[in-house]
Amino acid sequence: MNDTYVWGAYDNQWPEFLPDYGTTPGSRGILPAFGNAAGKYFLQQSSWPYNTSNKEVTYNLFHMHGDAFSTVYSEIPQNLTVSHNPILYAGVTSFDVSANEGAFIALTVNGEIIGTAEATGAPVSISIPGQLPPDQVIVTITKQNYYRYTAVLDVIPPDGPYVVKDSFTINDIAGGNGDGMMDYGESNLLNLTVKNVGVEQADNVVVTIGTTDGYITITDDNENYGDIVAGATALVEDGFSYDVADDIPDMHNVAFEVTATSGSETWSSYISITAHAPVLEYVDFSIIDPSGNNNGKLDPGETVDILVNCENEGSSEAFNLIADLLASDTYITINTSQVNYGDLAVGEVYGGVFSVTADEDTPAGHMVDFTFDVAADMGITGSGMFTIVVGQIPVLILNLDGGTSATKMAQALDVTEISYETLSSFPADLNLYSSIFVNLGIYPGHVLSSSEGNLLADFMNNGGSLYMEGGDTWAYDNQTAAHDMFNINGVADGTSDMGTVQGQPGTFTEGMSFSYSGDNSYMDHLEPTGDAFMILKNQSPAYGTGVAYDGGTYKTIGAAHDFGGLDDATFPSTREELMHQYLVFFGLMQGGTLNADFEADETDICVNGDVTFNDLTFGSPTSWSWTFEGGTPETSNEQNPTVTYATVGIYDVTLEVGDGTNTSTISKADYITVSTAPETPETPEGDDEACTNYGLQYEYTVANVTGADTYEWTVLPSDAGTFSGNGTTGTIEWTENYTGAVTIQVMAMNDCGDSELSTAFDVVCSV
Repeated sequence: MNDTYVWGAYDNQWPEFLPDYGTTPGSRGILPAFGNAAGKYFLQQSSWPYNTSNKEVTYNLFHMHGDAFSTVYSEIPQNLTVSHNPILYAGVTSFDVSANEGAFIALTVNGEIIGTAEATGAPVSISIPGQLPPDQVIVTITKQNYYRYTAVLDVIPPDGPYVVKDSFTINDIAGGNGDGMMDYGESNLLNLTVKNVGVEQADNVVVTIGTTDGYITITDDNENYGDIVAGATALVEDGFSYDVADDIPDMHNVAFEVTATSGSETWSSYISITAHAPVLEYVDFSIIDPSGNNNGKLDPGETVDILVNCENEGSSEAFNLIADLLASDTYITINTSQVNYGDLAVGEVYGGVFSVTADEDTPAGHMVDFTFDVAADMGITGSGMFTIVVGQIPVLILNLDGGTSATKMAQALDVTEISYETLSSFPADLNLYSSIFVNLGIYPGHVLSSSEGNLLADFMNNGGSLYMEGGDTWAYDNQTAAHDMFNINGVADGTSDMGTVQGQPGTFTEGMSFSYSGDNSYMDHLEPTGDAFMILKNQSPAYGTGVAYDGGTYKTIGAAHDFGGLDDATFPSTREELMHQYLVFFGLMQGGTLNADFEADETDICVNGDVTFNDLTFGSPTSWSWTFEGGTPETSNEQNPTVTYATVGIYDVTLEVGDGTNTSTISKADYITVSTAPETPETPEGDDEACTNYGLQYEYTVANVTGADTYEWTVLPSDAGTFSGNGTTGTIEWTENYTGAVTIQVMAMNDCGDSELSTAFDVVCSV
């Protein structure tokens, strides 16, 4: 199979290999990406391999990673022979290059191609648009089995002065957030450096900026830069200013034209500044229902908390987010419809909690559409939609093979009194179900297609549990996205040798043993990978036939036998008990196992703060014994107690649960952190004399205070200047020409409160 593919791939790149066959796509040299495609076409039309049913595996096996037109070497590469001018004059519209015949020549400026040609060995004239200083033209030449050639040409004026932009920085300390970038809603000062790239001095240069961008309002557009000698740069600090619209899109590029004039001479160049703004996006949701049946779903008659995550995917912080949750459905009541999300930094995700109640008469499988709207300061908004299925049907038996397993599964489910549906084809929406039992049958059974596998993978990614059985699906049939999520390795195609199927010690099948009388042909041999574990094995010859896996957000059971072929014996070796254990593993029924677990509504609190602990134990506990280090009360027997912490520290929490027969204990070390307001900072340090006749900036510092998150700097009298910065360094911009004695103080702050102001530091201001 692979050899046939290689013949086609090789012939595409070296057509003399099989000249009588031709190639699709057409040969165009040694390009592995096209050779890869040709190999697959060649394999598709060929009947040479005996196992033609496995062609699709080969199609999916070979890939070309990288640029389809990458030049690769098939022999030792040589150097190209290239000739061209070392510079390009401004305004010239052609450029001559000589290179080896057949080489490809490309001319680029600022990442854009301005001209191309195929070399002939003689000079080739390439038409290009006229270029302006100080741009540079990159000459790149490639040819099969030759080293790449690259040269950089300066664009220069033929005579006289020529003044263009050189560089720029942004000053947004006073009118923005001080990060030196153009953010939404800011007023920026622009420090623009220009350069005379000509060969003579430019006299009395006046620079003007302009833009047609509707998101920018220029408030100061020109400055006199004086005389600029050839090759020199000039800068006017904070020479230009503009306002940025509140609704400017994130990463929007604003083009400014820079026009320099000197007498009758005028030169134009351009700068581009990238805007930064928040982008608020709905991420996902989760359902928290510890006061209900704790299955992470919204069930009829249940009140749950829906945690809705919102992310700032933009490049600037969003402030004062308010989110609303909406649903127009007669069965749904939104108890908490609006939540304050606070500020959201770049890349930060925050989850707000909304309380929602489903009417007890809500039909099973009823779908509710929710709309999530969020708004922040300066008109920043975002939205999203999600659907919740209320009262999912616990089980779908998907009988794709038509064998007897579906009937036996239904009989076992009837005893458990778990509701279920049976279908012979995929329904329109798999998310109506909590779990799916897929029957693929034994050879020749149903082969799961790629599209069917994608549907099942999506179902698991949405939190569904999946059982799938098939004699050939694990080792012989093509694998799908769903197979990958089972953590099962099909190690052999097997034969007709399944006899006694045994449960495995330490798993939920321990003590079970079944005689197997079902279809028995090419039974796949299974082994678990990763965190999956074996639950059923054939006794002789020994091989795995059932594997379970807990993926955290989903669970799977994969089997290579028919459930209906397992013969009932004495308890626990019955199909009814096996189904019961499957349902317990999937979280659809309670079993005899207890696994203690809990979570706190807050783990970082302030002194005298309260914490509510929620029991998340798997199983059916009837007693709870809590121990709270550093808390009041120190112990509790409530299921969901509330505890007060009065002393700063980091504390452990322990929970032991019991059901009258079994117990389970969990301890979480250093789980609760209790903090208090920071201590008063030391006296600030810095210059005790300040010169204010130019409105200069001075920095003052203070030693870090343990537990402080931010600092607030103050100056008295307040009209003496303005502080910026919220760290241990504060920068004050003195009011121009202010004179007299002033004091500087600083306060440390965190979520638990503010410190007292530090001892004042005295400064004398003079002109």
